[in-house]
Amino acid sequence: MGLRRYGFWKEVQNLTIYRNPDPSKGRWTRLVLPADYANGKLAGWNQRHAKDQSSTQFGCNPWGRSDFLAGDALLYGVGYIEVLDPQATLHPIGDYSSEDSFLWDSWVKSSVCNWSHDKQNQRFGFEFILDNEAEENAASVVYDDDEAIWSPYQAGSGSFSVYLSEETSIVKKGSSSLKASISNGSYSDVGASVSFSPAQNWRGKDFLCLWLYGMGSGGIWRVQIGDGVNWCRWSFSDDFSGWRRVILPLKAPSESSGSVNLAAVSNLSVYITAASTGAWYLDRVAVDELRLVRCEVRVPDEIRSVDLYSWDGSSYQKFLENGLPSSNKLFFLSGLKMSDVRGDGSGLGSTYLGSRGEQVKYRNALSFDGVDDYVAVSDSTSLRTSDQMTLAAWVYPRSPTTGNPRILRKWDDSNNSYQLYSKGASATSFGAKFIRNGVSYENQANIIFEFSKWYHVTVVFNAGISFYINGTLVPNKGGMGAGTDTNPNLLIGIYNPPNTSPFNGIIDGLRIYNRALSASEIQQLYLRRFDDTIPDVRSGLVLDLPLDGDALDYSGYGNHGTIYGAKWVAPTSTQLSGKHGCRKRIVFVLGMPPEDYRDSASGGVSQAKIKLEVKYANDGEATYEFEDSDNQYYGLRNISKKYLLLFRKDSQGPVDFIQLKNTSVGDGLPTYLAVKADHSEEIKEVQITLPSLADQSRKHWGQSTSDPTQDQDGDSILDAVEEVEGFVDQGGWG
Repeated sequence: MGLRRYGFWKEVQNLTIYRNPDPSKGRWTRLVLPADYANGKLAGWNQRHAKDQSSTQFGCNPWGRSDFLAGDALLYGVGYIEVLDPQATLHPIGDYSSEDSFLWDSWVKSSVCNWSHDKQNQRFGFEFILDNEAEENAASVVYDDDEAIWSPYQAGSGSFSVYLSEETSIVKKGSSSLKASISNGSYSDVGASVSFSPAQNWRGKDFLCLWLYGMGSGGIWRVQIGDGVNWCRWSFSDDFSGWRRVILPLKAPSESSGSVNLAAVSNLSVYITAASTGAWYLDRVAVDELRLVRCEVRVPDEIRSVDLYSWDGSSYQKFLENGLPSSNKLFFLSGLKMSDVRGDGSGLGSTYLGSRGEQVKYRNALSFDGVDDYVAVSDSTSLRTSDQMTLAAWVYPRSPTTGNPRILRKWDDSNNSYQLYSKGASATSFGAKFIRNGVSYENQANIIFEFSKWYHVTVVFNAGISFYINGTLVPNKGGMGAGTDTNPNLLIGIYNPPNTSPFNGIIDGLRIYNRALSASEIQQLYLRRFDDTIPDVRSGLVLDLPLDGDALDYSGYGNHGTIYGAKWVAPTSTQLSGKHGCRKRIVFVLGMPPEDYRDSASGGVSQAKIKLEVKYANDGEATYEFEDSDNQYYGLRNISKKYLLLFRKDSQGPVDFIQLKNTSVGDGLPTYLAVKADHSEEIKEVQITLPSLADQSRKHWGQSTSDPTQDQDGDSILDAVEEVEGFVDQGGWG
């Protein structure tokens, strides 16, 4: 055992320590900040946490996993996940009874969240249940406490009749409910109906929500709406007794006659195909919207991609692939799909990688309704037809359409134009047409695409047309005789406004180059979507519309677009939390249905079982930040002794430390500290900012030769830490 001094300095304030003085012994794996352990100060970092709780649990490192049950959880390390919105919680997948607005790293990095970590392929993943506990979000009340609006509904031939009355004892919301008393009669369907004058506009709503008091009769409930011409309805069994909150997706009824105009709903009926006499009750009816719930995850400094999966009842389905959303693959635990709620895909997305406290844009995409949505880019010289061109876009055709829906088209004059289109009826494919100096070139890709699936479509024009689908060259099969319009603007999602050949689907990452990209460049462009660390292809780029919350052109040519009707699949931006801990983080947002109070580990419309997968680069280097405050978990003013210690948990060490002048605010304590460690928990870099001292006091750098794995007195503090602590307490080097 012994201590030795390696050096000192006076005027240097900002220190960056890249590795220990003897690299042959390996890098540090632990940072020790002396603090009040009994009161949970600097949890995960103070001197008692330097001793591992078990062979698989580590503190003192941003990649570490601490012992949550012992109260020493490392807050906000890699994998820590938190819900940023109130009235929403997270459940560990293996312990549904536990819930909170966050999952500690000790939960995440364990079997309770099915943690997996593949260092060779640089990725990690875990599972959890996201639970929206808000009963209403943006509700418009249709009925509550005004029973006079209802009239008896009696139809079909049977043995029952109904009588309606106000009820003040059996009530779920407000002061009264509607009581429907079923007695003997001559009808099969009995209940209540209401007519709206003027008609109600439910177009922007996603759900019809009602409180229903069941009889447990085995009859069939039906909820029906109409616009005076068409109707639709939902059916479900009367297999419950007492109050139940029923959540019905407005765009996915059980059956219909025609297409109801949700902007002009004129009637609503709630009735039962009765199986027995008795009484049922109805309370608070409302129409509501998906609630956008944000979750933030702490991640390494450089991310390649973030993918999200949902449980469909038997397996996981990837509904978000590094920003490419597939709403038909997002399932809630009731079995409801996002596409049943919002067919346009809106309500889900993820952000780019950001730092704490930043305002970041969501990785977005633009949804076109197939009726009259489009984007217009004004005519410019840079966008006009040239001898060589490349058109590229991510496209998600949603449903069959007639004609040739345009992904993009541009007309210069009668002798020069270009367009990219999809054929959306029976022989589904992608086509392109170029007219250059009066010569027409047209062809189709020899593929049959699937609806509700993403494709990266690239068209190269160079005295002919070549198609690349998902980065791979495909054969041609001849043109379709697409027409040419005389609108000089570049139009996206339509042939010509207001409604000629509109595209029904989602478009993202649209680009135009004034040269023919090579096959390798096209493959690079495709793969970059799934690995953000792959270099971009920028040469010759004259239009770059990422469509991440705006229609701005990032090519440098200023070819900005204007959006007409098309909608984003995610909000445009969000604020990352300002909490310290891992500096880098991503946020994903899910549109969640209202609470139905039927939650369980396997059910509930307001819950989704999610698997998150993060792929990273640079061996997972992750930076954890502290600040100049007295915050219990990351405030540097909690340092209670005059040293900072770094060591490798190995019998050979090394154990290095900095001796501070004192622990006075502004005179000895660091004002900033950041630790960067990789996925093997080796510390690559430490950044320290020390105060400028008026007396130019020296700051000392020292090393202990003690074995940093030993705790011979069994007090849960390593002997090497006690040696340094005792030396500093006795005055150190002065």
